Amino acid sequence: KMIKVSDFPDLSVTGRLVQVADLRAAKRVSATTFAAYSLICTHQQCAAGVQSGTQIVCPCHGSRFDANGNVVNGPATRPLPTLTTSYDPNTDILTVQ
Repeated sequence: KMIKVSDFPDLSVTGRLVQVADLRAAKRVSATTFAAYSLICTHQQCAAGVQSGTQIVCPCHGSRFDANGNVVNGPATRPLPTLTTSYDPNTDILTVQ
């Protein structure tokens, strides 16, 4: 999925989670580096969502994940999968796979 970073103003803030596509969240790590995570809960594969830019919450059974995809509250026991990112600062395009 290719996105224009400027279309997501919260991606200008380092460390803030933003849902950038169906079942994908990203955050800026540095000026030209991003991290991205699947929003499919590792408990029973429900669609989770970003809450307050700081955590990911699954509505099915209440699992919560921090801004790095790590489990904060179960029943999930495994972190969210990390997705591959690449960013082109010349075009402002972030690719999340």
